[in-house]
Amino acid sequence: MFKKVSKRAKKATRSMLPPAFSPQLVSFAVDGVLILTLLSIAKALLEVVCTLGGTVFTAVLLLRVIWATASHLQSIANSFNDGGTSYSSPQPVT
Repeated sequence: MFKKVSKRAKKATRSMLPPAFSPQLVSFAVDGVLILTLLSIAKALLEVVCTLGGTVFTAVLLLRVIWATASHLQSIANSFNDGGTSYSSPQPVT
């Protein structure tokens, strides 16, 4: 596919440029522009994937913090319901 697009672009570029430019220079320039275009598209796709991945990571991290906090608060509430902590009532010395 790259060769087909490159061939068409070279043909179109040669028809627009004066004949003073060598075919090798036109070929090099067209191939370079096509490669840079493909790289910029790949970079944009990677940025989208990385941003989405970062967002998912942050959401999962936030959910885990909320879950851990809720579990901790629930365990504290259960210990109060089971008779309190050592701070709420005096304990005999053994």
